Amino acid sequence: MDGMIRLNSTRKYLILTEQSLQTAMAYRVRFFTTMVTGLIQVLSLYYIWRVVYLDQDSLSGYTLPEMVTYIFISYALRNLYSFDTERQISDNIRDGSVTMELIKPLNYQLARLFESFGNVIFEGILVGLIVLVVGFGMFRIQGPASLLNGLLFAVSLVLSILINFSLSYVVGLLSFSTTSIFGFINAKRFISNFLSGGLIPLAFFPDWLHTIARLLPFQAMVDAPSTIYLGQIESPQIANMLLGQLFWLIALWVTGYFMWNWASRKITIHGG
Repeated sequence: MDGMIRLNSTRKYLILTEQSLQTAMAYRVRFFTTMVTGLIQVLSLYYIWRVVYLDQDSLSGYTLPEMVTYIFISYALRNLYSFDTERQISDNIRDGSVTMELIKPLNYQLARLFESFGNVIFEGILVGLIVLVVGFGMFRIQGPASLLNGLLFAVSLVLSILINFSLSYVVGLLSFSTTSIFGFINAKRFISNFLSGGLIPLAFFPDWLHTIARLLPFQAMVDAPSTIYLGQIESPQIANMLLGQLFWLIALWVTGYFMWNWASRKITIHGG
């Protein structure tokens, strides 16, 4: 009986993923523009780094082939994080539909997570795969440093997706205390793209900034899985990196849990 209840509960969450996927598929133009924009971005970075490496065999521990691989991998990772969770939560709060969530037999945090998987599957995975196919086919980007690195990369990837969702969820819940969330969203995306290693590897940062970046959750989103994939760090460091990702996942998830519990008791709808 308990097993059937859990199965039915899981199906309710999976329905949210299915609905979100159908919505994402309806916006095919956005999918196409995202893909084209992504290809232009990675190609631009590719040619910039080729110029940088003209007289260099290695920079900050990265050879040109490794840097090219990092460019494609980091873009694919960042594309997986196009959740739009913050805006959806903000819209729910502004139009009052968030009150309906209180009477649904679903955990609000888990519901938003499964809802975000639709975007991950359609935009993230499909666009990311297309970009990676171009990378492997035309630019001969490297595979994982080893089979073990590939497996640990997969673990790190899952953790990074959950960390990014958890951070987006926390930012979205700030809508309970402000009439406009877009400033927070833009700030989060800018800081995340930079301090995650999404633009350049953290190894290129000056020591003081590198230290700061390592203390924040952003590095767990792009730099961690990318460096594991490329074999830039040894096994003991990989273990510490994965534990660090797990720490940030738990910390951000628990923060979101308590923020929702507080906010759901003091809901104030900002009419729009």
